[in-house]
Amino acid sequence: MPTDQSVLLTDLRFEPGAFDSFTASARLRYTLREPATASARIIRRTPEGGVQAVATLYQALHESRGSHSHTWIGNTDGGTFAPAGTYIAVVVVEGEEYETEVRIYHQ
Repeated sequence: MPTDQSVLLTDLRFEPGAFDSFTASARLRYTLREPATASARIIRRTPEGGVQAVATLYQALHESRGSHSHTWIGNTDGGTFAPAGTYIAVVVVEGEEYETEVRIYHQ
């Protein structure tokens, strides 16, 4: 993740940070310092240290400068609910990757 003034994306977070996907959703929020093309996917790290693809939120989306939010309902690309656990949103803006975590629980 870049750390200098060239950083295009700031304030990356999920709201809320944990949710029951059977009854609610979470919003992926961030701010862009200038117009940019962004993509976002949800992954899960396996206990073995690998990465499991879960869902694609959007690809090559042209966004304006300012605040943005995108909803994730806790689903997978296969159309099912993701199991309880910790997930990571990977947002790619102009070739730079940024990450934030969210937790799904089921009551």
